[in-house]
Amino acid sequence: MTSVEAHPPHSSPWLSVWFKPRKTIERIIAVNPRRHVLLLAWLSATAAVVSGLIQVGVANELFAWRNIAIVAIVGLAYGVTSPYLNGFLYMWSGRILRG
Repeated sequence: MTSVEAHPPHSSPWLSVWFKPRKTIERIIAVNPRRHVLLLAWLSATAAVVSGLIQVGVANELFAWRNIAIVAIVGLAYGVTSPYLNGFLYMWSGRILRG
């Protein structure tokens, strides 16, 4: 007879991070540390763009589909490029400061 290892099914990290954040982050890093990084960067950048537009006072214009598409595209461009640009700047400043 063969023995089948019984692993408890893991819940989605999108849900488990609220209840067991430490275990969720450890599991993500152990399995695939780059999982959904660009998706999270896009979502955070889009949220930042929407927040900035709301603070400026153009919240009513955000409901038009063209504006939603523009915000999504700007958030995507900013969200995908900012981790790489920030990483480069941190590396560069670390070399200058010999860190």
